[in-house]
Amino acid sequence: MSDQIRTILVTGASSGIGLATAAHFEQAGWRVFGLSRSGRVPAGVTPLRADISRSDQVTKAITELRQLAPRLDVVVHAAGIGGAGS
Repeated sequence: MSDQIRTILVTGASSGIGLATAAHFEQAGWRVFGLSRSGRVPAGVTPLRADISRSDQVTKAITELRQLAPRLDVVVHAAGIGGAGS
């Protein structure tokens, strides 16, 4: 791998494991894109808004990412659906 800044996409970046993962990689110097339904992500993370259950929204978010970043090195899929207690 070259000396270029590495790029990561983290789904579910607005809470839980996704938020912690996005924050960790941002602090480690990676260029981080955070995908979430709300668009809220940790400071320093580039937000992408999409509901992962909607392919049209995901396609739009990935198109946006490709316009902003020359490469994508890692994808962490941490988005989930909570159902505890239901």
